[in-house]
Amino acid sequence: DAPSRKYAYIDMSSNGMSLTQLPQINRRFFGYLRKLSLAGNELECLDFDVLSRLTNLLDLDASDNKIEVLYGTPPAQLQRLDLSGNSLKEVSTLAGASGLRDLFVQKNNLGSLHGLPTLALERIDASDNQLAGHITLRMLSVCTKLASVSIGGNPVCQSVPQWKFKLMSFLPRL
Repeated sequence: DAPSRKYAYIDMSSNGMSLTQLPQINRRFFGYLRKLSLAGNELECLDFDVLSRLTNLLDLDASDNKIEVLYGTPPAQLQRLDLSGNSLKEVSTLAGASGLRDLFVQKNNLGSLHGLPTLALERIDASDNQLAGHITLRMLSVCTKLASVSIGGNPVCQSVPQWKFKLMSFLPRL
């Protein structure tokens, strides 16, 4: 039988199911979903096209999985995305996430921030990755609304002298 109510929040995190792929989503019952937690599972990829039916989804937590690859286009209305604690090497798929304000990608294997969504991003935590070089700091400058940046624990913090001052010169809002 189908559920008799419409859900705004579903928590599928660390529940013993160990999801390896996203389940099929029935828009009839989950079209009102605003927050979805898939944290602590065994997901190896995240296909945003599967989530496209969730036209009200604002907050997605896919942290602490094994995600190496992102597919598809993130939902335009998505405001908060937590991909921390995965195995991502790049985030260029997120470029189309025009409504994304908060992005958490700490503890991945990111070597670059190329393709960050630039329109609405206000906060990013990309600490404990493999970000190196002056260009990493420059890439953040295209995100004109950024007010909070965390990049500690990356090689850029050792390789670029006075990296905090350089970052603040690129992003005066900090």
